[in-house]
Amino acid sequence: MIERVIENWLTSLNERQYQMPFCQLLASEGEKILYVSTHGQLELGIDILSIDAVGAPRGYQLKQGDIAMSEWRKCQDEVVQLVESHPSNPALPSDAPAHKSFFVTNGTIKDPVLNAINQRNEAWKRRGYGPLTPVGHEELLARFRKAHGKYLPESPTDLKAFLELYTAEGQAPLSKESFVNFIETILPLEAAHVAGLDIRRATASAVLLTNYLTQNHVAHRNHWALFEAWVIAGTAVLSLAAKSKAPAKFWEYSFKLCEEQAYAALHDLCEECLGNTTLFTQGSPLSDGYVYGARMLILCGLIAAHRLAHIVNKSPDTYADFADEFLFMHWKKGKAWGESAVPFFVLTALALESSGKQMIAEGIILNLIRAICALSGPNGGGFPNPYWDPEKCLRLQVGLEPNHSEDFVRHSYTQSLVHLLVRRWRRQALRSLWEDITFVNFASLRIQEPHEWLRWRSSNAVLDTRSAPQPQSWKALLEESEDRSSITIPSELEQRPAFLLFFLLVYQHRFQPDSVKLLDHYLL
Repeated sequence: MIERVIENWLTSLNERQYQMPFCQLLASEGEKILYVSTHGQLELGIDILSIDAVGAPRGYQLKQGDIAMSEWRKCQDEVVQLVESHPSNPALPSDAPAHKSFFVTNGTIKDPVLNAINQRNEAWKRRGYGPLTPVGHEELLARFRKAHGKYLPESPTDLKAFLELYTAEGQAPLSKESFVNFIETILPLEAAHVAGLDIRRATASAVLLTNYLTQNHVAHRNHWALFEAWVIAGTAVLSLAAKSKAPAKFWEYSFKLCEEQAYAALHDLCEECLGNTTLFTQGSPLSDGYVYGARMLILCGLIAAHRLAHIVNKSPDTYADFADEFLFMHWKKGKAWGESAVPFFVLTALALESSGKQMIAEGIILNLIRAICALSGPNGGGFPNPYWDPEKCLRLQVGLEPNHSEDFVRHSYTQSLVHLLVRRWRRQALRSLWEDITFVNFASLRIQEPHEWLRWRSSNAVLDTRSAPQPQSWKALLEESEDRSSITIPSELEQRPAFLLFFLLVYQHRFQPDSVKLLDHYLL
């Protein structure tokens, strides 16, 4: 059954869509990727350049569908460039051997084309070039299947979970917890020891499975679901790396692909919002009002994450002006559905702060604290905790969750909001709110093992609760907000600030003092 899924997925893609999975395939086979084409005009026929285990260069040209003589004639100029032009890349030594050339398609290469390639190879051999190696559908399918090794769903429960995710509606929000559980089941996160090569194969399998499972979301251009799926896959890779302490060479490329795909989803979202002409409404106007505020907040948070990622990476951002204008115009339309909305508001505030709108940014944080104190205080009805996703919170608001038994009154997971204002020296503003703050018990997770920080549910976490003292020493509060000596976040995440931004929008229950201190450290 899995083989049929892989085959259907492979044949449905064009060359750009299977370019990234093919890179993962090559990496799982031991090749190091040096260059991936952006499909410009100066590609010299090479879509992917790699070096194999002995340092020999390999150039790949990717095509889509069956290749008959008519298609072969159209691409002969590119093929000649692929074979006859020696690749140039800073990572290639000057004395590198001649490169090997591969012509790859996810369809069938017809016999007349194979004969034409053989004739060309004879001519190239006489001139000191070649050969060109054809790779067609059957070989690709076998190699993708082999890349998974033993890291495929096999039990009836895992197969059921796989099929449910694979057949999910592409326009619907991602079922995050189901997706996390599936990916974490595939990876050997519970094993006492895993060899490096097994880690490489397991992480490659997670990346390829994510490609299969997001096919419907790609078809519907569901950028939010794609972003969340790739962040989950990348986080699972980091969790395995943190637990195993394996060298980065066994897992880093798989993680890099996940991060790039998450970023690409945000890039495509910015592009879509830039051309939006419907004021971001959707469906019937009679029902859209219930979800419009949540949609706008999600958009603001995702666009802010894209903007802040460029800032922490110090990279040029073609959407910088758009992001600044979008957030300034639309942040007021956002509506908090529960505490899982807090990271979206905070990243929006941080992005506004980075563009010089500090008073607006700090006002957003102050208003959040006021709202949470009012809802979670003794006279409030409670604010759903960060484990409640937007859809579940909205259902609760309209009375469609009558049987839930959780009590949200008098506690909150948002102490990090207070620390954000303390680090910005908003002493007087906090003084005016302090009495209300003291009525709320702040909850946070104390996680024993760093790698468990990257799991959706930690098996060894301890829930700590504390109330704000009255009176409170400003000096002590300032020291507490700035102290990073006890941060338990694994280094695999700590050293990747852009991915930390993405992580906090997906794993909202990890939006806690430690992670926000670290985020502020990179941005302030």
